[in-house]
Amino acid sequence: MADNKAGVVGRGSYESIYVQESSGSRIEIGDLLVVPEDEISILMKVASLRYGFPGEDPRLLREHIDEPAIATCKPIAAINRNGITPAKIIPGLGREVFFSTVDDLKSLTATGEKGIYLGNLRSGSKILDMKIAIDGFDLFTHHVLIAATTGRGKSNLLKTM
Repeated sequence: MADNKAGVVGRGSYESIYVQESSGSRIEIGDLLVVPEDEISILMKVASLRYGFPGEDPRLLREHIDEPAIATCKPIAAINRNGITPAKIIPGLGREVFFSTVDDLKSLTATGEKGIYLGNLRSGSKILDMKIAIDGFDLFTHHVLIAATTGRGKSNLLKTM
């Protein structure tokens, strides 16, 4: 997992967890990040980016040093052996954060190859090799919320369904 390290958990709260970007990594808005804990992994989505040192202590500022990007993340889910649940904890301070992989996200979809294919999962601008589908029975017998900001393809998705 070390080769896909994104950064380290800095400070924050449940609504905004700050991740300091590791040297050589490039975190994007929309990236899905994973923080392995003891029994679970916390899945987070990058909501915004800024520059600055954690704590913003002026003594840390030195001439000719690259400032790491700070990603503001929102916890999405807690993943364990039994499946996926809403995230109700925050990751430990100083924990390593990794870019998500298909293996990290397998429990997100129970239908896998079955059901009505919606597309592949996207993390930032990267398209992961993980097909997303909705069970046909649930799609037609339940209300389905399609939530996204402007320009994300909601209308196109509904036209193709």
